[in-house]
Amino acid sequence: MNHKFSIYQIKESVLEKEPMKAFAGHDEVIEMFGHGPCLDDYECLCSGSIEGDNTEKILEDLFYIFNCRRPEDFTGHSLSTGDIVELDEEFWYCDSFGWKQI
Repeated sequence: MNHKFSIYQIKESVLEKEPMKAFAGHDEVIEMFGHGPCLDDYECLCSGSIEGDNTEKILEDLFYIFNCRRPEDFTGHSLSTGDIVELDEEFWYCDSFGWKQI
C-alpha cells in the first residue's frame, strides 16, 4: 500500500527565539512551554510517498531513510527528536524513544 508523507522540522526563526525546542522530547516541550508542538513552528522540507502496511514500520523506515540514506535534495538535518512526520494526514512526533501521535 502506498502512503503520502511529509517531513517537518522547526523553523530557524523559532529556534532563534526558543532554542530549547531543538531536539526536545514531546514531554519536555510540554513541560517547558505548557503545550505540545505547534505545527506553525515547523516548515515542510520534504514530501513524497512510501510503501508499507504498518504505520510503526513506515515511520521507522522513514527514520532510517532520512538518517542513513538521505535523499540528495533533502535540505534538512537528519530526522531527529523534535521533528514531525505527517503520514496519510496523521501527525507523528519523533520522540526521544519512538513516535507519539499528535
